[in-house]
Amino acid sequence: MSQLAIVWRKEMYEAWKNRRYIWLPLVFILIGVMEPVSTHFMPQILKMSGGLPPGTMIQIPTPSAASVFAKAEAQYSTLGLLVLVLAFMGSVSNERQHGVLELVMVKPVSYTAYVMAKWLAAGTLTFTALLLGDIASWYYTVQLIGRLALGPVLVSAVVYGLWLMLIVTLSMFFSIVFNSTSANAFISLVVAVILSVVAGVLKWQWSPGALPTHATDLVLQVDAKAGANTFSPSDMTFSIAVTAIIIVLLIVSSIGWFKRRTFA
Repeated sequence: MSQLAIVWRKEMYEAWKNRRYIWLPLVFILIGVMEPVSTHFMPQILKMSGGLPPGTMIQIPTPSAASVFAKAEAQYSTLGLLVLVLAFMGSVSNERQHGVLELVMVKPVSYTAYVMAKWLAAGTLTFTALLLGDIASWYYTVQLIGRLALGPVLVSAVVYGLWLMLIVTLSMFFSIVFNSTSANAFISLVVAVILSVVAGVLKWQWSPGALPTHATDLVLQVDAKAGANTFSPSDMTFSIAVTAIIIVLLIVSSIGWFKRRTFA
């Protein structure tokens, strides 16, 4: 446990030195506030963009607060996911290429502690960025659009965070398997797209790719204006369980690959 804590603190210090603990939450906050701000000022934005004939009346019905927040959170599956993969794509391969890995592993640090510390540090950063982004989005949604309970928003953040952690874990695994950071980023994003498409096309609501939908549906279910809601607690529970099992398998596989590749 002491080895794990030491390596985790080293990872957190590295994240602080390269300002990852500043710019990553800022990116998530920016993504989170864009939707409520742009929705609120949309009539003014269209008016200022020009090109409309004189006397044109712009009447855009104000969407519900829940739907605005759900759209804002959905942006994390595109821009947020890309930023996370770019942030963690070289978590192990870069240290191997620059000789840092050898310096760390000659010390009494186990392979399991090293991989677990990497994963926990990435998880801490990911959940911090997501939580700050969701709270900022909720705050601006309440201020500009309307009331929205904070409880479902926080639960939704946990569910969404599990989806992001799956992709971060994938990125860490490929960072151990491949030396190329670009190959790692490409494959991680392709896997994320495949999981999302499969969940959408085949309607596999128990699959990991359905987690973003469950997270947003969890918020939308409190909105009577959202119409028919497909939120299913049992499907979400299965999806969470399957995702957690895959994450555990990826961590175990990462430790196995790390043992084989280090000093091979």
